[in-house]
Amino acid sequence: MKATGTMPTTGAFTVIERDGVAIITFYANASLVTKEDGVSTEWQWDEYTIKREWRDGLYSDIEANYDSWLAVAKAEEEARTPVDEWQLRADVDFLQIMQTAAMGIATMSLGSDPDVLEKARQYYPKRWSQEQLQMLVSMQKLSQEDYQGIAGEAFSA
Repeated sequence: MKATGTMPTTGAFTVIERDGVAIITFYANASLVTKEDGVSTEWQWDEYTIKREWRDGLYSDIEANYDSWLAVAKAEEEARTPVDEWQLRADVDFLQIMQTAAMGIATMSLGSDPDVLEKARQYYPKRWSQEQLQMLVSMQKLSQEDYQGIAGEAFSA
């Protein structure tokens, strides 16, 4: 993960012990860069954090086998899948719409539900699929005309 600061890192790694857990953070590729304003500078570096069971001699072991430990930390960082909070929001919105439709909660307007229409425009095509839009039309939460305007093609069941 990229990190920034006003000062450079003070070493290649740190080890902090908390409740029997070692939080090990590695710092690599530190460089001083000029900010967008063209005047100020900041330090940037790559940071990799792993957790291991705390044990005596851990710090010395990392020092003696630094490259191996760093490789493990990089691999674990790469394996972590960041949570896409926007996708989670889109999924929750879709499920809520489907839940209200399944419960028979009707909208008072003809055609598309204004909230659903706004969300469909916001989320399609990056967060909602064409199949999801088609489901909304089938459940009468989105009109066929609005579907065509959003998806760029006529609705077909």
